[in-house]
Amino acid sequence: MNSRCLVMIAVVLAMAFQTQTAWAQKKRASMRMEICEAESNDNEFSVFTYKDGDGPNNYYLGLGRVTRLMDVLFDPDLVTTSFDHIDETCIYLGTTNEEAYEALGEMLKIYDENVDYVTQFRGRVIGGNGETLGDEQMVACQVTKKLLGGKQLMFVFMSGKYRAEAFLGKSVIKELRLGLKIDKKLHKNRDK
Repeated sequence: MNSRCLVMIAVVLAMAFQTQTAWAQKKRASMRMEICEAESNDNEFSVFTYKDGDGPNNYYLGLGRVTRLMDVLFDPDLVTTSFDHIDETCIYLGTTNEEAYEALGEMLKIYDENVDYVTQFRGRVIGGNGETLGDEQMVACQVTKKLLGGKQLMFVFMSGKYRAEAFLGKSVIKELRLGLKIDKKLHKNRDK
C-alpha cells in the first residue's frame, strides 16, 4: 500500500472513533453503561451508571446474577418447578463518581461490624431484558462468616416471588473502588 491509502484509512478510522465516542457520551435513558467490573466465586460484580428518563445518571453496584438450576416450591395448593435465573439486583451508590466511591467506602466499614449485623440499602432489580431497572426496593445486607474464615456481606433481595442471595467479599469492593478511581482520571467529564 502506498502512503496515500494509509492516510485515507487512518482518517476514516479516526472519524469512526470520533463518531463512536460522541455517541457514547450522549447517554440515552434506560441504558446501562459499565464503569468497572470484578469477579469472585463465579459471580461478576460491576459499578455502572443508569439514567431514568430525564433524571441524572445514577451509579449502581450490580451484584451479579443468581442462577437457580432447579427450585421446587411446595405450597399446599401448588407445586412449581423453575429452571430460571433470578435477575440481578443493584445497590444505589449516588449520582457522581465521588458519591459512588464514598458509598463503597462506607460499605467497607460494615465489615468491622459483628457477624449477623444487618442493615439495608436502596436497590433495584434488573428485568429479564438485562438493561431496564425495575422499581426501587430495600435490599437487606448482613455480615456473615466465610466458610474458611473472615467475613463477607450477604445481600438478600426479592425477584418476583423468589428470594435470592448474593455474597460480596471485601476484595471485590476494593477492586471496584480502584476501578472508579481510574475511571475518574480517564473520564473527567462523565458526571457533567
